Amino acid sequence: MDTTSDLTDSFYRSSNGTSMRKAVVLPCSNTINLAKEIVSKSSYLKLGKVRMTYFASGEVCPVIEGNVRGRHVIVVSSGHKFVTDKCEVTVNDIFMELMLLLQATKLADARRIDVIIPLFFYSRQDKKIGSRQPISAKFIADALSMYHVTRVVAIDLHSSQIQGFFSCGMDNLYAIKYLGNAINSYMRSPSNKENKYFLVAPDQGAVKRIEAYSRYLNMDYVQMNKVRSRRVANKIDYITYGGGTLKETELESRHAIIVDDMIDTAGSCIECVKLLTENYGVTSVSLAAVHGIFSGKAFERINAEDKIPAVFCTNTVNQNVSQTLCPKVQVVDISELLAKTCDNLISGKSISKLFPVSE
Repeated sequence: MDTTSDLTDSFYRSSNGTSMRKAVVLPCSNTINLAKEIVSKSSYLKLGKVRMTYFASGEVCPVIEGNVRGRHVIVVSSGHKFVTDKCEVTVNDIFMELMLLLQATKLADARRIDVIIPLFFYSRQDKKIGSRQPISAKFIADALSMYHVTRVVAIDLHSSQIQGFFSCGMDNLYAIKYLGNAINSYMRSPSNKENKYFLVAPDQGAVKRIEAYSRYLNMDYVQMNKVRSRRVANKIDYITYGGGTLKETELESRHAIIVDDMIDTAGSCIECVKLLTENYGVTSVSLAAVHGIFSGKAFERINAEDKIPAVFCTNTVNQNVSQTLCPKVQVVDISELLAKTCDNLISGKSISKLFPVSE
């Protein structure tokens, strides 16, 4: 697995007229396409070449094919597995790719190392929920700090408290502009513009997010209360209506859009869809999430549910086969956001101004 560009020097002109070397972007196996999109939208970046070799034993060895001494290097990785027609690279394999690539970059004497992790590794393990358990997201943050990473960038962290785990700089970006605009275009399409839509927070943890989307899109919303099983992973015991700007009696014959940070197995989404359509008379329920992980039987569940007309997700997770397996999936490109973020990291400009509404 490798990228397609060499590392011959490339320059850009700074605001004061000085000629500056471009920052080098190095991708892991699951972010090659995303890295190419990011570089194509920036005048400050150059795509580097990484040869990622997997041995029969399962070990991996990344090799940077080009000189990065004294360069600003931006490593791009994402916390999800990657399936090709030849192999399946697990999320733990990707993490080892990232850590070894960071060490290789440090040993190659890069001047500065930033890391872009759109879907942060182990982000749902941000606290202990029982005795003798790790706080895995904290471990990931500590591991990144080992190689003197200057800044880490993620998109829509599962929990904002993860930012406090870092001893280096950390930016949590929001995809609300891109995902929100895709939802708005869908609602305004000729086949949907006569429908009455409202937003849905699938659980208590999504309320702050749904309020931000409600303000951005100027839409009503409701909150669902979800109780997960303490004994079975990814199993929901029950879901109930939890309030919002619409009453329970006002949901009938409307069209809902569930907005969450991620869709994993889609189990809780399907339970929400059934509750809304069967108990409250909602006509259809679309799904929107920043991170479309789609593990296990997710596509099978979504395809089998006739009340779900569309599923929106961004390319923080590689979606190279998603639309083939599930025609309902619509992928929203967020490479522009990451390209602008890289530009601002290099030029010293504000990053918070890149998104109109924060949570």
